[in-house]
Amino acid sequence: MIRAEVPGAVIYNSQYTGTTLSSAVGSMDHIWMLHPVRWQGELTYNGQAVQEGDVAFYGPGGIHSTKGTDKDVMSVAFDRSAMERALAALTQADPPAMAGLSAVLRVPGALSAQSKGLMQSLMATLIHEPENLDNPAAAVALTQCLQTMLLNTLEAASPARTIRSARTAVSQSKVLRRAAEYL
Repeated sequence: MIRAEVPGAVIYNSQYTGTTLSSAVGSMDHIWMLHPVRWQGELTYNGQAVQEGDVAFYGPGGIHSTKGTDKDVMSVAFDRSAMERALAALTQADPPAMAGLSAVLRVPGALSAQSKGLMQSLMATLIHEPENLDNPAAAVALTQCLQTMLLNTLEAASPARTIRSARTAVSQSKVLRRAAEYL
């Protein structure tokens, strides 16, 4: 397991060999996003089959169990208060209650490709050039990019999503692209 801290988040790259079965309960101080990058055979979160491009999410106190073989997973544990502030700023509303939530999110094509590309770049950085995250400005930009990615994922996967302006979507897409290019 490789671990890196950036402002407002902790990033993990977990590599498992063989078949694993694990369960966890998220702390009340964090909101988690798990992005499976590679696996063999079937991979499940909370009994739900994970498909290419899916992201697992669990909120504060959320329970998750995973089963899979030979898997690489990128995980981000966001500081709950920082994430709730970011969500409130994005939506201009009080953040929804996330305590106890846990789900596999079906991410639409373009966002899934962006998300997976960013996670793969981040994984390569953690493995080969972790010193790149020592730059404070880069670490803050990465945190903002990861927050935006999670918020976009939550919105895109939500059946009752709100409509945002095209300008906001374009500017967030540029943030994701710039962060991936930097990494």
